[in-house]
Amino acid sequence: MLIEQLKLIKQNLEEINQLLKKAVDNSQYKLTTMPGIDFRLAAHLISNIKNIDRFDSADQLARYAGIAPVEYSSGKSRNTTSKIYGCRDLNHAFYILALQQIGSYKNGKIKNPVAYNYYQKKLKEGKSKKTALTCLQRRLVDIIYAMMRDRSAYELPE
Repeated sequence: MLIEQLKLIKQNLEEINQLLKKAVDNSQYKLTTMPGIDFRLAAHLISNIKNIDRFDSADQLARYAGIAPVEYSSGKSRNTTSKIYGCRDLNHAFYILALQQIGSYKNGKIKNPVAYNYYQKKLKEGKSKKTALTCLQRRLVDIIYAMMRDRSAYELPE
């Protein structure tokens, strides 16, 4: 009986994935043209951002995603954080996207050489791996914002 239930759940999941893929393909946004974004991540980004026109700039989207640093101070002490504020689901989606961008295929080829070089540049500047990844996330927010605003496909820069 449990095996039959698992088969039914697997079949339902496949149907849901097909519907989700169809919805992303019919969407006005062409996010799946960027390396590292499959239909699930594109759906996650679209569902969390909703209408891109509600953001006036990429800075607002970054703030909404919790990637832009927020300053809090008391007296003479000043600190910044990006952990408490923003949509954590969207932040996670950009984190996964950043990891995908600097990853490589099984044959050793880098998925997105431009993103990988940017990440390496930040490491050479003395930033920690976590901070360099956050910088890449912020750069990806700019790219995703422009793609969604212009309803354009991703083109790998030369």
